[in-house]
Amino acid sequence: HGLRTGIFEASKLLLTNVAPTVPEIQ
Repeated sequence: HGLRTGIFEASKLLLTNVAPTVPEIQ
């Protein structure tokens, strides 16, 4: 369970970093 949460958090961070470059992911 903790692993999935970690992956989710990492994905959120990645999205936050990539969002400005890829506006379609909203």
